[in-house]
Amino acid sequence: MDLLIVHDEFTADIAQQMNAIISTIPDCQARIFSEKEWNDNKAQISSDQHVLFLGNVADGLALRERIQWKFQKLNMQYGWIGKRALVLVDEHTFNKEEITELKNLFEQKKIQYATSGVKVGIMVGAFTILGLIGVGIGAITMAIINKKSASKIYKAEYSYLLDTLLGNQQITFNKFMGIEA
Repeated sequence: MDLLIVHDEFTADIAQQMNAIISTIPDCQARIFSEKEWNDNKAQISSDQHVLFLGNVADGLALRERIQWKFQKLNMQYGWIGKRALVLVDEHTFNKEEITELKNLFEQKKIQYATSGVKVGIMVGAFTILGLIGVGIGAITMAIINKKSASKIYKAEYSYLLDTLLGNQQITFNKFMGIEA
C-alpha cells in the first residue's frame, strides 16, 4: 500500500518520523509532500490514494467535520473518512489538570517534553491568578514561556499521536490502509 503524507510548515520533521516508521511495515510505503507540493499535484492524485494530512493542511482541515475520529485526547486527535486521514494537534492553552494529564500521557509513552517550561508556566499562571504579579507582566511572561515551550510540547504531542497510531493502534492504522492483519 502507498501512503501520501501531506504536512504543514511545522510538521515536516514529524512527517519524516512517520515515514521512517511506515517503512518498517511490510508492503507499505510512504511519500511525503509539503502542503505546497500537495496543492501543485493534487489534481493528478487518484481518489484511490491513501492520504494522511498531518497538521493544519487546509484540505485536511476541510474534512474535520466529517472525519470519524479514532482517537481524541486533550487537543490531540486522529481519524479518517474513506482514504483521507487527519492527524492534528490543535493550539491549546492547558489548565493545571490538563498539564498533569499530558505529562502522565508522555511519561507512559516515554515521550520527551519541556518539563521546566510547563512548570514555570503553571507557577506564573498561578501567581497571575493570585494577583501576586501584575496582569500585564504575567501575560507577557506566560507568552514568552509558552513560545519557548509550546514548540517542544507541540512536537511531543505529535510524537505521542504517532506512537499511538503506529504503535498501540497498529491494527487501527492497518484498517485505514486496507492491510489485512
